[in-house]
Amino acid sequence: IVRLQPSAKRERRASPDLWTAPGIVRVPSSYNNNSRGVKRERPPSPSLRLWIAPDSVRLQQQRQFYKPWPTVSCVRSVKLGTNSDSNCNGGLGIERIAFNSDGSYFALSCADLTLRIWNNRTRVEVARLACRSPIVGLVWMDNDAGVMSLSTDGRLGKWAKLGPQSQWHWGEMINLSSEARVLENTMCLACTRDRIAVAFQRTGVKVWIWGKGSWIAQRSITRTNITTLKFIDGGNALLGGTREGVVWHCAVPNGTMKVYAFLGSSIISIAVSPTGMQALVAHAGGSACMVELGFQCQQRIGKSFEEKDMGCARGAVFAAGGKTAVFGSKDRCVLVWDVQKGGVVEGLEVPDGEIGDTMQTVVSYDGPDGGGVVGGTRQGRLIWWPEPQAPGSGAGLSSSSSRKRAKVS
Repeated sequence: IVRLQPSAKRERRASPDLWTAPGIVRVPSSYNNNSRGVKRERPPSPSLRLWIAPDSVRLQQQRQFYKPWPTVSCVRSVKLGTNSDSNCNGGLGIERIAFNSDGSYFALSCADLTLRIWNNRTRVEVARLACRSPIVGLVWMDNDAGVMSLSTDGRLGKWAKLGPQSQWHWGEMINLSSEARVLENTMCLACTRDRIAVAFQRTGVKVWIWGKGSWIAQRSITRTNITTLKFIDGGNALLGGTREGVVWHCAVPNGTMKVYAFLGSSIISIAVSPTGMQALVAHAGGSACMVELGFQCQQRIGKSFEEKDMGCARGAVFAAGGKTAVFGSKDRCVLVWDVQKGGVVEGLEVPDGEIGDTMQTVVSYDGPDGGGVVGGTRQGRLIWWPEPQAPGSGAGLSSSSSRKRAKVS
């Protein structure tokens, strides 16, 4: 047996020292992370959340819509103030506005249960009066004797200045609390000179005439579901509208009711022209129309006023001596209509405000210094515009820039 000797193991060639290889700089062991300087932080990654434009930017974008009519800027816009005595749970929404005879003062009712008196010339609030319940009727009495108000609890009275300091005081005229307690018996008010009418939705219309130092009840009108009421013919007749869309006429105190028009939807408001021969009737569905009031008229319903996607405030009013109608809003403009032709004459621009703030009521006024239009919004803003130009008096696209008023203050 031949025993083989194991072969000698070949030694592996040593690798070159990495620390001493050419081109390699050896770092001393004393080097540590603290001597490397300040490490620059990595900027944060951009957020994937969408950027939402501020309200002011979005409102500015909304105003870029093309308007096919000339526009008129407001002369002033004021946000109503609050105090500790007011009930702001319902907001500051302006619900009704009523002017005195010469347009120098007006009264407005708010959702916070306050009645406020404003000087229309200086545009300053001069009185703020607390009410027990919401106001459903507001009228400035003839000869500026006071402001008559009707509230949901059936209290019908007037606010008047009394005493050496001319403080505003409230006095009850007629107590209607028994009728007001009837379920869903909503009310509306009409007043002229020495006559008052209150319509109850479920029980009809009650009429009073002033005589011998007191209010004397007259024969009631049994028509129900009345939504608006207006005295015409110097107080000798009533013109009303119903939830069913009926426009009716009845002489006061003893007259027969006549149906003047049927519009098919609930009547919102009725305004009578300065001549007393036409009525501007706004009804549900976003439209309004003219109704002739003459006894011998064969065609009662006249021009209609409506626009696609138009919003509506509480009712429609005449302006410019009955030559224009103010009704509806679109593209942040209150629309002014030509009564004869039925088209839009111009738009009264609504200044930027809070999101969701919409126009609730618009009224016009006349006075020795000229007339104008005042509007109130859901968020408690009062807005003044100059009197709309009558059709054919130079209103148009070429004159819109010259009619721009001062910036909103």
